[in-house]
Amino acid sequence: MAFQGIERLLRKSFRAYSRILCRFPLLIIFTTLLITAVLGIGIRNIAFQNDTEYLFTPVNSRARNETENLHHLFPVNDLNILPNRLIYLNHRTVAIAITSKDGGNILRQEHVASVLDLDDVITKSEIDPPAGYSHPLNYSDLCNQWRGDCFPNPVSVSLRYYLDLSGPIIQLPFPSFTAADGSRYLIEPFFGGVRVEENQLVHADAILLTFYLRSAPVGVNQLSKDWESLVINLLESSEFDLIKVYGFTSTSLDESQFDIAVDSVPYLIGTFLIMVTFASLSCIMIRDGVQSKPWIGILGVLSVFLAVVSSVGLLSFCGVQTNLVIISMPFIILGIGLDDMFIMLAAWRKTDTSLTVTERMADTLEDAGVSITITSLTDLLAFGIGSLSPLPAIKTYCLFTAIAVLFDFFYQITFFGGFMVLFGYMESFNCHGVSCLPSPQSGQRLRRNDVVTIRSISHHHVTEIDNTRRVNSAHSIPAKQHIIMCFFRDYYAKLISKPISSALVLILYVCYIGLSGYFLTTLVIGVEEMNIAKQGTMTFDYLEIFSQYFAKTGPSVSVAFTEPYPYWQPDKQIDIEQVLLDFHDNSHIQNRNNTEFWLDAYIKYLRTSYGTAQLDQNTFVTVLKDQFLKLPCCEKYKLDINFNGSVITSSRFILASRDLLSSKDENDLLLDVRKSVDEATEYLGINVIASSIGFGYAERYQTIVPTTLLTLGIAVISMLLVFLIIIPNISVGLLVTFSVGSILFGVLGFMASWGVPLGSISMINLVLCIGFSVDFSAHIAYAFVKNLDKPELSSSTKLSNALYLLGYPILQSGVSTICAVFLMFWSKSHILQTFAKIITLIMGFGMLHGLLFLPVMITNVAHIRHSLRRFH
Repeated sequence: MAFQGIERLLRKSFRAYSRILCRFPLLIIFTTLLITAVLGIGIRNIAFQNDTEYLFTPVNSRARNETENLHHLFPVNDLNILPNRLIYLNHRTVAIAITSKDGGNILRQEHVASVLDLDDVITKSEIDPPAGYSHPLNYSDLCNQWRGDCFPNPVSVSLRYYLDLSGPIIQLPFPSFTAADGSRYLIEPFFGGVRVEENQLVHADAILLTFYLRSAPVGVNQLSKDWESLVINLLESSEFDLIKVYGFTSTSLDESQFDIAVDSVPYLIGTFLIMVTFASLSCIMIRDGVQSKPWIGILGVLSVFLAVVSSVGLLSFCGVQTNLVIISMPFIILGIGLDDMFIMLAAWRKTDTSLTVTERMADTLEDAGVSITITSLTDLLAFGIGSLSPLPAIKTYCLFTAIAVLFDFFYQITFFGGFMVLFGYMESFNCHGVSCLPSPQSGQRLRRNDVVTIRSISHHHVTEIDNTRRVNSAHSIPAKQHIIMCFFRDYYAKLISKPISSALVLILYVCYIGLSGYFLTTLVIGVEEMNIAKQGTMTFDYLEIFSQYFAKTGPSVSVAFTEPYPYWQPDKQIDIEQVLLDFHDNSHIQNRNNTEFWLDAYIKYLRTSYGTAQLDQNTFVTVLKDQFLKLPCCEKYKLDINFNGSVITSSRFILASRDLLSSKDENDLLLDVRKSVDEATEYLGINVIASSIGFGYAERYQTIVPTTLLTLGIAVISMLLVFLIIIPNISVGLLVTFSVGSILFGVLGFMASWGVPLGSISMINLVLCIGFSVDFSAHIAYAFVKNLDKPELSSSTKLSNALYLLGYPILQSGVSTICAVFLMFWSKSHILQTFAKIITLIMGFGMLHGLLFLPVMITNVAHIRHSLRRFH
């Protein structure tokens, strides 16, 4: 079947372009360097986005919108606020988890004394007086306040109260403690690994101290941030005899991103050096120094570097912010670019050495140009589709990578192509590929070339050089063929073409699919915050301790009635109670007694003071405003009610969550609360919303699976369309699509067996998986299919030709990438470790499909089609 349309046009275009490239190689190289220099200026405008909550929360999410609505209705006033009314994750906070060094009971008297000493040191820690202040500032100057004072820390208050009243083990009433002034404190959330006997806390493995700071206005927010840093530095530099401390602040996760970025630099440099070394060494031909191209390998890497600089510079100039996950983008482009480079070099080596440089370059670009065009277009589409992701981190990553892929293709056929022409001329003069000097064994036979100076590379003398090369070709030593390329053509292709080999490959493939499917059933979905932090840091240790001991009590959930409602009517009160019971029919919501609702306390007050709760609207609201909300015990409910005259325009109640041990638990809580919210909205006839600190993160859980499947699915379909448009062969196109899907299926399955969860980070790596899996499969398919218009060739011969051209480049690309990421397995960053694992799987399965499964499939399909034609 003859190719038609676009594929033929591309081949002709590349042949025509090759003449321009061979005529003006230096001009094209200089132009590309100039373009890079201009675009690289934009890097000066680079901005780093490290807001973890923003990056890993879906854009225009319901959680974010409802949080903003709740903040609008009940704005946070840091001088009059309670901790369970805070709704933003990044509110200034210092949290300190404390365990005993010997792993024993933290409630031992000497350990409690150490905890209280630490509490004193922290609250008295001072930052230097800023402009406008006459004295240093400590916690009391920056704390969130209630009734004019810092909100008391329930842990320190209770421990100080009972320190002198207990024996060797401090025993506390549990789950709540009532102070001497009658104030009641819920202490259950601040003790982990507890043992309770007769409502007395007698054992705890860990204690949590929390310090809430003001986040507004801007000047005070910066001071609070400075105080957070002071405390963390204090904890990191202090040594404690009996206790271990783990600090965490509102900026810890954001700062962890910067730490990971810095920590990644040595690994990325090491990876870069490994790939440069491999690219250079793998381009050497030991048997033929003239055809060796080590400098081409280095220039191929440089070409990728130009693409990365250009993409980052252009997008930075346009105001697009970078983030943590983009640190892997240069590596991905390096892998894609080297794959293209190896293919172009293999295509060059396949050409007839007796031809002129112009003719060899035309054959090279005709062979390799269409192939890398197909893969570049599919990669561009894959990452372009990924840039539509609702998660800003993935959206930005895919945008940067898509633009880099575009630049990489441009520099491959210009900058790198120009140097291929120059080294082609060197080869035509039998210059050694390493020293770039005339090869000793060719000194006598190339005497006629001595008259040609370096100026002959200019376009005025290209014809003279080519003609000279034609004359000398009859006297030159025949070029040696690359031994590995010959192995793929003469031995490997014949081996896998045998019927017995096809049967064994089929058995192997069935085992591969079976194991992938089995492992896929064990895939864990979700992202733990500790995975964002670097292992071995205080942030990572705190998140691990918190998950182990304090996740049983989760953050509060604010549920708001955003419209006026007749709270005074008894039947409406019954309806509200029914709504509350529905909310509590949730395994992750604490019991009804732990819910703070002003209406509960107000009805009790009315029945106690007035003997009835059935009042008219004016009396109901007047007593509420003038009496109830002025009581010391009920003053906190002022934070939950908004009035407009005698109308309650909006109000809220506070739920306490529990047992949020995983991302799935957080997602279950979110879904159950939203289900209750939607039912309450319909039942009460007013708009009801809910918000919690963890809801933004929980929404990721809902987006991970559908976004991953949608992105991968659309990318695979786009790849098929690109392939069919350029190469109108449906059967091979479907086989390539099947191969790509098979690679993705295997990666998903085996990454589960390797302990990699499906989360935001792994999802990003799966998106890049498309690029590599498409590259290997599409290259082999195109190399096979382009010979379909040669009916005199058997399918085995076509397979031999395809593997001769692409077997070694695929092996080079896969092995070099696996070797390069090997260093990252020693990184303390979960992000880099996940990247290394998934890249290893992608390359391993990509080579397995590109060099074994897909060639066998295509060959057998070709045999079947040929047999059917003969039968008919």
